[in-house]
Amino acid sequence: MWMLTWKKYGTSKSATALSVFGAFVRYGGVLCLFNGVIPTGIVIILIGIGIHYAAESMAHSDWVKYVQTSGLAQRIQGGDLQLAAQLYTKIEDDKKRQYLLSLNPQIPSYIAYLKQTGQPIG
Repeated sequence: MWMLTWKKYGTSKSATALSVFGAFVRYGGVLCLFNGVIPTGIVIILIGIGIHYAAESMAHSDWVKYVQTSGLAQRIQGGDLQLAAQLYTKIEDDKKRQYLLSLNPQIPSYIAYLKQTGQPIG
């Protein structure tokens, strides 16, 4: 159940820690609900959900910093479509995909070309 789980972020230990904290906060809210403290439980759950979204935002920011500092952003902007296609197909997060598209909008057409010609993406 999403309410009682957390997410591990590969590029951000602090976002992972925040996600774990948010899961415990949400768990505390659920405990309040089961103990009859319904208004407090709802507020605590909402706070925990807010912490979850803060962790998501922090992880995205840290990922963008990693892409920029490792030189990947410059390579993608410079036209390294093979690298861009590899990253784009491995990533499932729409915000990260939009960031890659902002670096080089030709990525989807290149992926379509690779698929059409039967060439491997990665």
